[in-house]
Amino acid sequence: MKKENTPDEKTCSKKWNNLYIRISNPVVLKIFIIVILLTTWTTSVIFSLFQYNLTIRKAEDEVFRMNQIVTEQTGNLFREIRSYLQLLDER
Repeated sequence: MKKENTPDEKTCSKKWNNLYIRISNPVVLKIFIIVILLTTWTTSVIFSLFQYNLTIRKAEDEVFRMNQIVTEQTGNLFREIRSYLQLLDER
């Protein structure tokens, strides 16, 4: 049994054919590829900059904490030396 196409099916079929022709156009494909490449490149640059800034902030924080530790240890050493010198002066 042969099924006849209704006007809606013919219109729909024509629309899909027109869409396929527009998408398969080499210019449209080139533009689509360029847009995808630019989007990928932009995303990777933004992610790289974010990672770079995060790494710099972490390094600065680590240096700051190390500076505090060294300052505290140096102060403790000077207090210990002062105590030893005072002990030697009393003898």
